[in-house]
Amino acid sequence: MVLCDGDNIVVMVVVEMMKRLELKMSLLARQRGTQSSLDRLRALLRLMQGEQVLQVTMTTTSPAPLLAGPWTKPSAAAMHAALQHPQGHN
Repeated sequence: MVLCDGDNIVVMVVVEMMKRLELKMSLLARQRGTQSSLDRLRALLRLMQGEQVLQVTMTTTSPAPLLAGPWTKPSAAAMHAALQHPQGHN
């Protein structure tokens, strides 16, 4: 099969269109990935902002900070002593 110049031009145009279509599909996939990442970041920011509002609310309405104590577990001896000597009786 022999192609004439007109056929060569058509083939070149089709090949160029296929390349552009592949590029478009690649860019759209990239855009979807970027949008997904952006949505996750927005959700994280909303979560962080909600956490800040909760902390501000807790510090302005609570007489003592709820998380003022140490961030470690009490020792077994301290737990045993607290259970043996209750603070008050009802």
